[in-house]
Amino acid sequence: MEKIIISLLISLTTSVSYAALDLSLPDMNLPDIGDPSSSIMSYQEEQDLGKKLYRQLRKNQPVIDDPELSAWIRSLGNRLVSRASGTRGNFYFLIIDKPSVNAFAMPGGVIAIHTGLILNTDSESELAAVLSHEIAHITQRHIARMFMKSKGSAWKTGLGILAGVAAARQNPELGQAAITASIASQIQKQLNFSREAETEADRVGMRILAAAGFNPEGMPRFLNKLKHSPNAYQNVTEFLRSHPLSINRVSDMQAMAKKYGKRPYKDDSDYLYAKAKLQAISRTHLRARGLDNQYIKDYAQAWQSNKRGKFNNTLQLLGNSSTKPTEAIAIATAFNGLRKYEQSIYLLEPMVKNFPDQEALIIPLANAYLATGKNMKAWQLIRQSYISEQSSLTFLDIRKEAAQASGNTTEALISTAERYIRLSEYKQAQSLLLQATRGGSMMIGTNMVKLQSLLNQVNQELKANKQKNNF
Repeated sequence: MEKIIISLLISLTTSVSYAALDLSLPDMNLPDIGDPSSSIMSYQEEQDLGKKLYRQLRKNQPVIDDPELSAWIRSLGNRLVSRASGTRGNFYFLIIDKPSVNAFAMPGGVIAIHTGLILNTDSESELAAVLSHEIAHITQRHIARMFMKSKGSAWKTGLGILAGVAAARQNPELGQAAITASIASQIQKQLNFSREAETEADRVGMRILAAAGFNPEGMPRFLNKLKHSPNAYQNVTEFLRSHPLSINRVSDMQAMAKKYGKRPYKDDSDYLYAKAKLQAISRTHLRARGLDNQYIKDYAQAWQSNKRGKFNNTLQLLGNSSTKPTEAIAIATAFNGLRKYEQSIYLLEPMVKNFPDQEALIIPLANAYLATGKNMKAWQLIRQSYISEQSSLTFLDIRKEAAQASGNTTEALISTAERYIRLSEYKQAQSLLLQATRGGSMMIGTNMVKLQSLLNQVNQELKANKQKNNF
């Protein structure tokens, strides 16, 4: 109980770490952001916090780990970020597999969007409008500005919660009442600022949307259809709660869109393919809006067939070859499922040469190599890819398999440790990295600097967690 309350205290001392006071956001232990005597977070503090929050989401939420969909949402998000002013540091985009029409921003550049929202958009510009809005929350530093506006009230709330902790040890009901009163008081004080932040995020988001070449009407259209037809869309309660609508807000966006003028925009095929695949692999069983093209419908059906192990049906729908990476990945997945590995290799090798950093292409090709005993070829393919914070867990899994199969035990340990790090499982990562440092002759060819750097990072996280638990 006490750890839960302290985690709640930490979240409140960030003046509500989630933009727009989304009370429906996932429950999770928020990392400590540092010295509470500071009235505002530095950019570096926000970046450090963002990475921790991103890892917590991957650990605790049903995040879509599909490397193709992850790369798509990052590409779309980064396209918008590149047109925003005041950006600094990394942005993290991820899809949470929930049916609700919802999206939220967190400090440090973390932006999450639910499956339900993506599937309920009618155009790429509508989806881009939502992402632009959330990007604006971050670039405008709304959370840090809440610090300045609160003038210490957050710390008073924190003291109220600490008092509740003390009371709870003697009288649980009394302690809970004190905690609830402190939270309610702080939320009421921040409500007006939340509305101001929403308006500013709309306007800044609109500029980002237009600068990136999307149709500016995408923003008022999305807001307007939620306002006038909420029952026509799946589970919009969370979005409306965290993004309160008003007549002024919608009309402001309509007027602003008119100033930019009509800008016809044709949806990118990647957007349609992504919605089709997301519909097929999501556990929400939602239907995507606007999938009218027969090729896209066949593609969606192909992934449903792959998911069910009906691989021949996939080949009947898409054929045995394609020049489009999106379709080739689906076809290669079917080939591998049918153990037609040489056909998978023949299809993917030329594409990987053209797109050497696409995990979604590398993974099925590496699987085909391993299945045919081409272990060194699989490892040479995998090792060329850079491991980033947003590398898929599936990629790290196949990296481990390729390293083991090629006799590189140390790299296999590092790959597994990297996976644990991305899920905030630092104790397990530490154990594996220490084992890797004792590899002796197996350390040949391993980047010792990187290994030591990873171990230092893990040790720092464990030390910080220990200090937080002793608080």
